[in-house]
Amino acid sequence: MVSAPYATHEDLPDRLKERFGATASITEQSDAWVCFDMHGDGVEAVMELCCNINIRAMITGDATRTAIHHLGVYVLRLDLKDHLRILGPRASAASLHHALLTAMKSAL
Repeated sequence: MVSAPYATHEDLPDRLKERFGATASITEQSDAWVCFDMHGDGVEAVMELCCNINIRAMITGDATRTAIHHLGVYVLRLDLKDHLRILGPRASAASLHHALLTAMKSAL
């Protein structure tokens, strides 16, 4: 999965198709995913309630696929200290948001 700011990379799928040609299958997914960024002390405790990944072992730049509230998501460690990004299905954004908020209320 490749991501970039839409405002500056609106043509990213076309650029990737040009770059990789027939060696890769490129599909545009910008409407399929929701992105939640979590910052601050306690993000690890929140994630420990949400899913079964070893969040404390992840270092900056790591990414993994897991499930939160029965939804397939990607978890990215953007900063070792306190910044995580969760990408989940846009159609289930409200359910994912609810699961994250519930874990925050419990952990923090």
